[in-house]
Formats: sequence, structure tokens, C-alpha cells
Amino acid sequence: MSRVHPRFRSLSTLSLVVTLGVILWGAYVRASGSGAGCGSHWPTCNGEVIPRSPSSATLVELTHRVTSGLSALLVLGQLVWARRLFPVDHPVRSPVRWAALFMFGEVLIGAGIVILKYVAMDQSFGRAVWVALHLVNTFLLVGSLGLVAWRSAGARRFDLEGKGLTVGLGVVCVALILATGATGAIAALGDTLFPAKSLGSALREDFSPASHWLVQLRVVHPFLAVMTAFVLLAVRQVVDSRADSREVSYAGTQLRVSVVCQVALGFVNMLMLAPTWMQLAHLLVSQYVWLALVRFFATALEAAPTDLYEALGIEPTEAEIAEGGSLTVRGLEAADAGDAPVEGLPSHE
Repeated sequence: MSRVHPRFRSLSTLSLVVTLGVILWGAYVRASGSGAGCGSHWPTCNGEVIPRSPSSATLVELTHRVTSGLSALLVLGQLVWARRLFPVDHPVRSPVRWAALFMFGEVLIGAGIVILKYVAMDQSFGRAVWVALHLVNTFLLVGSLGLVAWRSAGARRFDLEGKGLTVGLGVVCVALILATGATGAIAALGDTLFPAKSLGSALREDFSPASHWLVQLRVVHPFLAVMTAFVLLAVRQVVDSRADSREVSYAGTQLRVSVVCQVALGFVNMLMLAPTWMQLAHLLVSQYVWLALVRFFATALEAAPTDLYEALGIEPTEAEIAEGGSLTVRGLEAADAGDAPVEGLPSHE
């Protein structure tokens, strides 16, 4: 198990939390129609670095840009520090690079949406594509940041030997949840541009050939979400039973609870005609489901612990390291069977 660095772990956790806040505020920018608050200018706001007489929409959009910049700086600092702190083959190095890459993608996509004027009340096909792409990249960024936070707390390298089924199921689940998220982003865009007056009228509009195509696409998300939920719950059961690990079972429980809560929240959101605050809550829980899924499969694909310290999730003291002792799992099992003493433990005879 890799060594724990508390300060780096704190930075990685802060990066994740700040990024989630930026994501929620970005959703509020879209729901409040404030995306055009800085015009089509980027990175300036209406051609100014600091607007002199900003409107409320300008303040909302500018706040999103400032907090996005802070999030990007945290991820960049995380990357630089990880390169100095961890060896090349450390489990943190790969996800920290992925996080930096996807953060760069967030910046480019966000700038593109503003420059191309895919904001405010724009109803174009291009906006739907960019919104879906933005959501997928956001998921990948959050997943990478989650891996950095967890693996900086002590993690083993991945061991894919004999885990082909787990890898395959993981790919299916990731594809489904990204597709569900993308359709959810398009459905939220439709709710913003074409708000329904009642549940009955919303259902009629969803299935009416005369409705705008964004309205017709709203119905795709709930059906895909329910299907994805059933698949996630079934896969969790299969992987958990094959792994036979307490860590995997714990991560699986988190995944199961979050999936059930998200489905319930989705139905409530639909019944309430998707008010802004409910859209934000639905988005936040979707991020938690995604993080739970990433953690579940990351834990299931880790190499088995080779000594008792890893099995217990603790680190040996400096004195124990100096003694050269190794509390091996095999040694403990042998001692329990009465075949041999536990390797690394002092004798009390």
C-alpha cells in the first residue's frame, strides 16, 4: 500500500469539493439564463477584465468564471505537487494527469460555448451537442479527482489478472452512466428553454410531433436512467460476490444507496416540473453516484493486500520498519491454523 501524505490528500479533497461547487454554479448559470452575462467575450467579460456596471446576469456568469479559474489552479497545483511528491509508478500519478487533461478540456469547452453563443435562449442543435459534451467531460474530470483523493489516502496498484469480467462490466457501467448524464443535460436544457406549466401538459408536449425536438428528447433521459439504475444494481451484486472483499462491499453499499436515492430524486424532479433548486440537487447526487461507481470499480480492481498492514489499512511504525518485520497475510493464516508463527511478530515464549 502506498504511503499516505495528509497535506496532499487535503489538497486533493479541496480540489474535488471546489470543482463540484463550480459544476453546481455552472448549472445555475444555465438554469437562470445568465450564460450571456459576459456577452460573447472570453476570457474578458463584455470586453472588460472587471465590469464597471454589471447586471445580475453578469455577476452570476463572472462568479462562475472566477471560481472555475480557482478550480483550475487547484488542479494545476495538484499536478505539480504530485510530480514532486510521488514516484513515476505511484497510483496517484495517472489520475492526477487525467484530472489536469480534463480540466483543460473544461476550459476549452466552456470558452467554446461562450464564443459560439450557445447560451441564454439559444435552441440550436449545436448547443445540445456542446452541453452533452460538457457534461461528459465534467464527469470524467470529477472521476479523476475522486481517484486522486482516494488513492492519495493509500492505495494499491491495479491488478487486472483474472478480472476480465469486472473490467468489461465496468466499461458497460461507465458508458451507460455517461450516456445517462448526457441525456440528462439535454433534458435540463429543454426544461430551461421550454418550461412546462403542468405535468400533464409536459407529457403531452414530450410525445407531440409538433413540439420542438429538445422537448421531444426530454423523455429519453428518465427511461435511460431507470435502465442504467437496474444495470448498476445488478453489476454491483455480481462484482461484490466475485471480489469477496470488505472494501468492495462497503463501496458497493455506497453505490447502491446513491443509485436508489438518485432514481427517487429524479421522479420527484419530474413531478415538480424541474425547478432550479431541484435540478441542482439532482445534479449533485448524480455526481455522487458517479464517484461511488468509480470508487467501487477502482477498489474491485486493486491488487490484493500482500501483508497484514495493507489488509488492516495501517502503516508500520518507523521502529517496525527498522526491525524489518513483515506481518504477512499468509503468516497470519498459518498461525491461525497452528502451522507456523506469524512472520514479523515477536515471540512471547
